[in-house]
Amino acid sequence: MTDAPHLPTAAGLAYRAGGPEDGPLAVCLHGWPESSWMWRPTLAALAARGVRGVAPDLAGFGESPVNRPGTWTAHVAEVAAFVDAVSPDAPVALCMHDWGGLIGLRWACDNPDRVAAM
Repeated sequence: MTDAPHLPTAAGLAYRAGGPEDGPLAVCLHGWPESSWMWRPTLAALAARGVRGVAPDLAGFGESPVNRPGTWTAHVAEVAAFVDAVSPDAPVALCMHDWGGLIGLRWACDNPDRVAAM
């Protein structure tokens, strides 16, 4: 599992990851005022089951820089760019909490062909 002092980034968002690179993908979106840190046990459990889990720090949280304006619409666009960066074509399972649920559900409504599960 990625848990270094400086996390990797994709589409401008820092993220934690675990599991096989070629496994099915689960994207974990945190709530407010949290970060990807909350998903560490989940990423480990997904990895143990052969699932690739990725948990971005939403803009302005954890190690991701602030990206003004910090609106709901901006967060949805940033998550869309992140998902495209980590998995351009494959469907993803969404794990969502709190504010991440609103963002993830909007992304899912805009991209129903990309959603394998929620």
